[in-house]
Amino acid sequence: MVVVGLIMVLIGAVLTAMRKVKSAADNAHCIGNIRQITTALRMFATDNGNRFPDPGGLGVPWETQIRKYITNTPDAPAPSTQQSTMAVFLCPGDAELGPVTGSSYDWRDTGDPTTTLAGRPLSAASSSLVLAMEALPGWHQAKKINVGHVDGSCETMDDQAAIANLMTSTK
Repeated sequence: MVVVGLIMVLIGAVLTAMRKVKSAADNAHCIGNIRQITTALRMFATDNGNRFPDPGGLGVPWETQIRKYITNTPDAPAPSTQQSTMAVFLCPGDAELGPVTGSSYDWRDTGDPTTTLAGRPLSAASSSLVLAMEALPGWHQAKKINVGHVDGSCETMDDQAAIANLMTSTK
């Protein structure tokens, strides 16, 4: 009976450790996706008169506009470029939004003329502004959200700090 109890305790400890490792791996994968999205947004701007995408003006989703700038990742499926780039838009921690909409991420297209970067010049964007982020906080840690900044740096932020950053004027 004691041996069975010890085995159960060990199994519980191993399962807990495995969950933490998987969560850390999912978070790292997500930040890698955001890094690619942030880079793609900047490359789009460079190729388009130094302006960020304007989904409302063009009637084309931002994901479609930057898709050609997304690189294939080593673990992405090889048969089709569209399939491999689609994987970049899906966070492994997102079981609610991505499977329905095809994207787990959003970018600084706020709809507010004072805070949005949609259609704005790259030069209007301070390097510390959040450019791309998970569409919803809490997929990896409670009250946290993964973001990518205009300068290309990525981090996990407090969700309230990310919202405050998104409300920062771009003018």
